[in-house]
Amino acid sequence: MRVTLWFVIAAMLAIHVPVASGRTIIVGPHDSIQAAVDQAAPGDTAAVRPGTYHEAGRPCPTEPGNSCAVVITKDHISLVALAGPRPVILENAGGQEQGIAVAKAGAAGPDCLTDQSQRINGALVRGFTVDGFDGDGIFLFCVDHWRVAGNSVHDNAEYGIFLPTAGQGRS
Repeated sequence: MRVTLWFVIAAMLAIHVPVASGRTIIVGPHDSIQAAVDQAAPGDTAAVRPGTYHEAGRPCPTEPGNSCAVVITKDHISLVALAGPRPVILENAGGQEQGIAVAKAGAAGPDCLTDQSQRINGALVRGFTVDGFDGDGIFLFCVDHWRVAGNSVHDNAEYGIFLPTAGQGRS
């Protein structure tokens, strides 16, 4: 009985243990936010210094025919604006649908509700000003255990922050 109880407790703890703290990748005003996100492994943070950023963009994960400024397709990535005398501003470089898109590449429609391979587990977007995108400022699609906090979104054509089919999380 004790062995069974110990095994059950150990299994429950293993399920709820968060990803170990990762490294922090610092992004300066002349660096690319996307390059830092690409370098990041699960548990890492891309920390962005104050300034205005215009990213080259890449295909949006859920709509590859459109361009997104910053794309996160991995689990447990944090994208954080560092405090400073000025804000961290992400502006549309021209023709970009979404500012910050968090989704698995190829995730589509309601399929992600039942297909775990299409879901992202763990995402944080904090402290950004996201301006002027043709669609959404911040877009999380099929993401569980997410947090979007302290962001300011302006003049985006559709939604400032859009969370379709997002699971448990908070803003």
